[in-house]
Amino acid sequence: MYGGDKFICVQEETSRGDLITTAPIFLPVETDTLKAAFVEEKNTEYRGDVSIRTQKEITRMAQSWAGDIGGNFYPEGGSSKIGIGLFLKYLMGSCSTLQVGSSPTYLHNFLAVRDPWLTGELGEKGISVHVNRPTVGSTVEAFPFSGGRVSGFHLVQAPSANLKYTANLFGQRAHARDTAIANPTYSTIGRFKGAHCVCWDGVKTTGTGPNYTGFEIDTANAISLRNLNIDITNGLTDQVVIGSEVDYPTETDIGMIQANLSLTAKARDPASGWSSIDTFEKWIDDTDIELFFKWDNTEHIVGTTPYALYVHFPVVHITDSNIDDVLEGENLFTMTGEALVSTDDVYSVGIFLQNSCVTI
Repeated sequence: MYGGDKFICVQEETSRGDLITTAPIFLPVETDTLKAAFVEEKNTEYRGDVSIRTQKEITRMAQSWAGDIGGNFYPEGGSSKIGIGLFLKYLMGSCSTLQVGSSPTYLHNFLAVRDPWLTGELGEKGISVHVNRPTVGSTVEAFPFSGGRVSGFHLVQAPSANLKYTANLFGQRAHARDTAIANPTYSTIGRFKGAHCVCWDGVKTTGTGPNYTGFEIDTANAISLRNLNIDITNGLTDQVVIGSEVDYPTETDIGMIQANLSLTAKARDPASGWSSIDTFEKWIDDTDIELFFKWDNTEHIVGTTPYALYVHFPVVHITDSNIDDVLEGENLFTMTGEALVSTDDVYSVGIFLQNSCVTI
């Protein structure tokens, strides 16, 4: 069996759990760990029969699935969707799309909402995932999962590397293998890279929050990073319900959006611009900070407008910080932080994807 023939596609379900095979979105994936899970109960009744010191019966009571999908972060464009935007919508619970002027540029705002299951938000929808893999010889078959939702999303940026994402998924049922989804096709738009990742200690927004129409750096100071990790979870958990007459989860409990980040930068204290020493002292003084990250891929939607990803933390509470002193080489500044809700921006973390897709 040759693993190079493997590919994954996703689709949004109109009604959660109804497996969809049409209009697939093909994901360039580096890793996946999707796996079915079952709850089983052993029969320990006294029935007057002989068990010969072994268990006689095990009954399957409930089923579900969970796992991760990860790879390079692509911006999506036109009709060539990648599916990462779909993961972000299900992570935050909402996506509003704004056209930038009259250009073919759209800004997709992924923002947390109080109840993502309301009509007009996610409603009763879900995600179908098809893991297509070779089984015998050159035959490729689909191993489908339905009723999917997203509980976490993680970004990792290392120097001289592409931006990597990992989405944590869970869902209702794994299905029997089926015919592979035909004709996988992928977007030709380039991925986001570390060389085009910029961080600032603030941002000037345009429009009315939380659905901003754009961002301007204004007087913010640029921060040159060595490493960056962003982790966002939403606390969603699936529940099997008594009386539902099915053996899979039918209700999803809502949790808290939590966003944490860690970064490494060169320790510096210049006369002007961003100072790691000042930031370290803010941790000592219990002073919160603001951080804004932007990625692009050097490709343009129209004119000089790039495909871009923006992640905005209006209020970051520094949970730990350090200046690593070394005998040789540069001293490094490290920091971890937790995002807090901003009353001005009405979110703790705002994720904005700029591309040429009319919808996500």
